[in-house]
Amino acid sequence: MIAAELLIGSGLCGFLDRILAEHENTDVVVTRIAGRTYATVGELGFSLVSEDGVSIDVVQLHGDGSGYGAIALTLPWGLCMHDSREVAQSKLGLPTQSGGEAHHPVTGHEMRAWGAYTVRGYRCHLEYHPNDAGIALLSIEAASS
Repeated sequence: MIAAELLIGSGLCGFLDRILAEHENTDVVVTRIAGRTYATVGELGFSLVSEDGVSIDVVQLHGDGSGYGAIALTLPWGLCMHDSREVAQSKLGLPTQSGGEAHHPVTGHEMRAWGAYTVRGYRCHLEYHPNDAGIALLSIEAASS
């Protein structure tokens, strides 16, 4: 398995070709929205975002209950999707930003608790399941300068 953070900046098409070669019966759904390219590999638990359609800018790993399969990438810095917020902070330090656990002003739905961390030149955004039952979504991208 490849580490999620090592995909940042690598070629989108080359990586997707590799996935399809290794997992012949896996669906890869590619969508363009507002100039961005989104590649979803639901069976393997991840999706990718590309700003230019050439390189990978964001890797998103989807946790239990998301409708995605088991994650086929290695999580960064020893994180595990079952980590609570406290455990994640023990591995990443205090978040640079956090929020959630409030109602969305438009939809009225409760938003997940989240934290954003800057670690080793990357920005890592974690969203947590209710009752701190693990990580629901992990997004990683290059930290802005």
